[in-house]
Amino acid sequence: MHGVKEFHGLYGPFTVSERVLHQIWRRQEFKTDALKLVSGKSLKILSFGEWNHLGGPDFKGAELEIDGVLQNGDVEIHFEVPDWWRHGHDCNEAFDGVVLHVVLNAPKNLNTCARVNQSKGKALETLVLMPLLHWDLEVYNEEYALFAQSGLDGPLWIKEFLNGSREERMVLLDSIARKRWEAKLEFAKKRLAGHGWEESCHQFALEVLGYSRNRAAMSTVALKWPFKTWCAGLVSPEGLYADTLGWARGGVRPANHPLSRLKQYQALVRHTANWTKALRLELSNFRELKDGMQTTQFRKESGLAEQWKRLRTTVFGDRIGETRLNTLMIDGFLPLGSAEGLVHGFEYWWHWPLGDCSIKIRKFLKAGGLHSREEPFCNGRVQGALGLFMTDGKGL
Repeated sequence: MHGVKEFHGLYGPFTVSERVLHQIWRRQEFKTDALKLVSGKSLKILSFGEWNHLGGPDFKGAELEIDGVLQNGDVEIHFEVPDWWRHGHDCNEAFDGVVLHVVLNAPKNLNTCARVNQSKGKALETLVLMPLLHWDLEVYNEEYALFAQSGLDGPLWIKEFLNGSREERMVLLDSIARKRWEAKLEFAKKRLAGHGWEESCHQFALEVLGYSRNRAAMSTVALKWPFKTWCAGLVSPEGLYADTLGWARGGVRPANHPLSRLKQYQALVRHTANWTKALRLELSNFRELKDGMQTTQFRKESGLAEQWKRLRTTVFGDRIGETRLNTLMIDGFLPLGSAEGLVHGFEYWWHWPLGDCSIKIRKFLKAGGLHSREEPFCNGRVQGALGLFMTDGKGL
């Protein structure tokens, strides 16, 4: 099991495994031009090395140029500098071939880097990764936690999960999903306290439209250009796109291109200028039902299909696609409506149809016997599975 560390993201705390950092390095998904080490020396990466799954340094056989001097050796990756000592690498000869220590976070005292050394006392150079990342860490975490392995026969924890009883699997995923709901609800409460209903809706809408790689940049747009400026027609999607830094374009499907999403939101505001008020009304009309229903029963008794249609047409004017609308409700508006006291949101959040969800999560739930006609795919189980993947099986 790799080390994990908790961070605070846009939507509350999230846990990152060191495996995610390995994937960032392996796929070279960070700025690699004009690299500077903590010591001030220049770094050029000629070869990133081979990912080592057998113990010892994380990457073997890297080729580097440090201040123009060619160096061949291994690379070790950690969250922070002291992890080198915590893991005992300074007295382990297996790490004497390491030529570069890569850390996510910069040390508080840069001089501490000089004390990172091999068992024979040789000091190591250190590269800080965080300032070099293309996107916020939460984006990398969600993508790599799901796709780091192919199929369902990779990590040992998946086998352990599938070997348990169905009831044990359900209890575990339900517990993780509940924690994820509580984190989203807490974040919604803080956002409401700071910005009120209208602006909170505006911010959630733009951020979720930015999923996954442009969420941070969309958040910047939402804060700089509040809802009233959009309603007044003072905003140009082309202008915002040109003036905002940090857009991710490579590997983004045309429908998710940030300019397309900005135009989509502008179309929504033009069609339904009072969409935040319409949303408030719709949420307040959601029925309160007892806990413990199966998904099929809950959706029938709550009239969820009709509620969903009203949301899509009355509130969002058919301007938002089905999957992204579900994600908006799951990550934004159900927690927000619950925080505002408009709806008892957890049951709706749990049984809501899927938003953006990978094929791997669907396969995982099917393999675990957690999908049937009576219990179709629902957000709650997906959230539990997602939380399990994002912690690399922590808690099993």
